[in-house]
Amino acid sequence: MINVNRAVVGGNLTKDPFLRKLGNGASVASFRLAVNERFRAQDGSEKEDTCFVEIETWGKQAELCTERLRKGAPALVEGRLRYDAWEDKKSSSRRSKLLLKADRVHFLDSRREQR
Repeated sequence: MINVNRAVVGGNLTKDPFLRKLGNGASVASFRLAVNERFRAQDGSEKEDTCFVEIETWGKQAELCTERLRKGAPALVEGRLRYDAWEDKKSSSRRSKLLLKADRVHFLDSRREQR
């Protein structure tokens, strides 16, 4: 039996990364990528489908992401998938999300002005 948990996605940020500092001093940044796929439908028309991927990165990489990435910026992210599940406190319903815990984030637009 083989288990492999690696993913690579490329897309554009939907908003600026959000950086949090934890009580132990660790940095964690989260952001979302819009990954577009273009394809031809059966009727011959061009279609586009967008997949939104939640990204989480830690430490120095998290700090670099908040410094270098902005809404609309292209990025390529390598990492592993993580499934989070919890109970919503307001509605008591079960919630879940699949996110990509980034090992590497490649900043693709070197010409983009940094703020």
